[in-house]
Amino acid sequence: MDNMNKLFELNSKGIKVYNPDCLDKMKKSSAIVLNTLKEVESKIKAGLTTKEVDKICEDYIKSCGARPTCKGYQGYPAASCISVNEVVCHGVPSDRIIKDGDIVNVDVVAEIDGWHSDSSRTFMIGSVSDKRKKLVEVSKKAMEIGIQSVEIGKDLKEIGIAIEKYVLSQGSFKIVKEFCGHGIGMSMHEKPFIYHFDPKHKLGKIVPGMFFTVEPIIVNGEEDFKELKDGWTTVTKDGSDAAQFEHTIYVGYDGKVHILTDG
Repeated sequence: MDNMNKLFELNSKGIKVYNPDCLDKMKKSSAIVLNTLKEVESKIKAGLTTKEVDKICEDYIKSCGARPTCKGYQGYPAASCISVNEVVCHGVPSDRIIKDGDIVNVDVVAEIDGWHSDSSRTFMIGSVSDKRKKLVEVSKKAMEIGIQSVEIGKDLKEIGIAIEKYVLSQGSFKIVKEFCGHGIGMSMHEKPFIYHFDPKHKLGKIVPGMFFTVEPIIVNGEEDFKELKDGWTTVTKDGSDAAQFEHTIYVGYDGKVHILTDG
């Protein structure tokens, strides 16, 4: 980049390409997100409501001097998205009680000093069926394979191609194609969109300075979903289960891919 005093430049597709000095800023928000999910892991259990889990997230993020980005975003009412079993994503925390055998995705975004990071995990509660365990395993592996495919000079579509190839090899699992990963940094949602399937067209080259998320949602039934009356929560139409894992990554000027929300 010609002017290293700038935080970022826009490439030909309108994607922010950040200056190397921005990495430390993103590491700070990413550590908060990572540790929020560790806090959830230590406390989530059967008998809690999803509202109570959301409070764990909000309290921890605020204790770090950060802000839960989701709260108030386009009117969203909570600090996190909590999606249980058949909930595909964007589950609004409620009085729903978490039960033994449930799978629960917790998705959090934190902002500190103007920088946002995003991550989610699917937690298995108590004695989970083999069917649900396999779904969680495939979901996590799909994200990992997507991240492993990131390489400077490749087209962004290669991420989705790698994920789709893996998921299709695992049997009857499907990808919910309508929900994508995204650029992130000074805003929660930036370009580019990160598809988790083969989009059949080029999306733009992967270059140093990109921050983005990889976050495939996998279901063990049909991928069709519907939105509930709250305007946010989406559920599978056939009642099948969904699972998701997500990391914020950085494409480094050192040629390496850094998973910022892992640890």
